[in-house]
Amino acid sequence: MIPKYQTVLYATNFEAYARNAFRHALSVAQHYDAKVHVVHVIPEIEISHQQYVAAMIGEERFRELSEDSNREMIGKLQGDLRSFTDDELKEHPEYIKAVASIEVLHGHPAERILQRAEELDADLLVFGTHAQKEGGFDFLGSVVKRVLRRTRRPVLVVPVGE
Repeated sequence: MIPKYQTVLYATNFEAYARNAFRHALSVAQHYDAKVHVVHVIPEIEISHQQYVAAMIGEERFRELSEDSNREMIGKLQGDLRSFTDDELKEHPEYIKAVASIEVLHGHPAERILQRAEELDADLLVFGTHAQKEGGFDFLGSVVKRVLRRTRRPVLVVPVGE
């Protein structure tokens, strides 16, 4: 049976190559009349760093600052993602309806992307690639490599665009 994509999860970290990958996610969505879920993951701070700061300023103050900081950062990143999608779609308003959600998640990026893909029952995961390194094509980032090792879902990895 030929696959029909209905739910596309596009994961971004705002790097230069993100726009090209987003365009591909939208193209797939347009072709299949699918929905795109845009996701950005804020990586976890190492526990040793958290413990150090908590010891310096106190557990209660650290918890308050962490919660305030997370709310502020998530709000800013959601705004950045919205600006990114709006800017990318301003010349193609017909694609706006394909963007079903824009989310900022917190945790280990590969794990959270896989978890969100499972929750959405995503048919396709879309990522951009890093620029190629001199002397070779080690262009896959560590998050993409981890996702590829652990998923059974199709993954579209888009190289750096112009």
